[in-house]
Amino acid sequence: MTDAPAISKNAFKLFRSATPQLLVFTNEKFKLESAYAQQAERPVRPAHIEQFNRDIAGLLSGVYEFSLFGNLDGEFVRLAGVLTAHGAGRPVIEAGLKAWIMALQTLVKRPESDEMTAPLVRLLQSFASLWARAAVTPPPLDGDALRLHEHLISRNRKAAAETVLKLLRDGTTIEQAYQGTLLPALLSIQLRQRQGSLSAAHAQAAADICRYIMYRVLDSIVSEQHLPFRILTACMPGEQDLLGPELFVNYLEVQGWQVLFMRESHTLDDIAESAAQFKPHIALLSAASIQSLPASVELAAIIRQTYPQTRIAMEGRAALLARDQLGSRCDAVVSGFEKGHQSLLNLLSDQP
Repeated sequence: MTDAPAISKNAFKLFRSATPQLLVFTNEKFKLESAYAQQAERPVRPAHIEQFNRDIAGLLSGVYEFSLFGNLDGEFVRLAGVLTAHGAGRPVIEAGLKAWIMALQTLVKRPESDEMTAPLVRLLQSFASLWARAAVTPPPLDGDALRLHEHLISRNRKAAAETVLKLLRDGTTIEQAYQGTLLPALLSIQLRQRQGSLSAAHAQAAADICRYIMYRVLDSIVSEQHLPFRILTACMPGEQDLLGPELFVNYLEVQGWQVLFMRESHTLDDIAESAAQFKPHIALLSAASIQSLPASVELAAIIRQTYPQTRIAMEGRAALLARDQLGSRCDAVVSGFEKGHQSLLNLLSDQP
């Protein structure tokens, strides 16, 4: 999808104020439509439909605010894949998209509603090709990534950990082991889960084993340095792509940082209160998905106003997409393991 012009400030304001009513409308309309369109092997639970709609609302808010229209189709495919894993077929997903278009046309006045629905109408018009993209098979794995993938599938925690630890003993860096072996194996499992060929339980078990591997890596390496820096790292509420930030946190711990990691289950208030107690030198906010961007910007503003001495960094795929728009809202957008680590150190060296 080509980039669309940014929507007007008034249209964005109307969208934000109408979001609660939009969710009520889309939930009811989507449930009604999906009852007729349902062709999956099992019914889609209302809770999954409601979560899908909350994610869509967040996605649209991020796309509208940061002008990421060119990324809307890919993010929609990802969210559709999550709902597909819970039993939704193509007719159900298509009905959900139509429900959002109808909700915006019904609850928001023109011409602002036309601005908001234009990218969704284009999504609907290209739905067949989008659905084909969702069915793409995971890229083939080989070598250690394939071996780790098989251990994750069979839930062999010991063998999975040994696969990664052996790489480190043989001279592979942590960054190379994570980027070249652990992440490809896990991402393949997550894609298969979204396509329905693996259960959510399988994917969760694989993620848990990867966390176990990170703990083993941390225990196996004696850091030669203990940095005098505290960093609070936080995933935004509702974020689903968690292993990326957790791997980076693990890497920072190995490098000697004092880390407080807050998962997606915490509210923005929880994170702000923890910052007051932990007094971090840096607050690192993770925005892997576009729907996390508005919350990360809101939290950055809270921290900047309340703790002006704390430097604010952002990381994650969506933060990189919105790097230009985030320039005035944080001190840095970081990526990579060693490169990200160095960027954080540079933030502190730049302090007066």
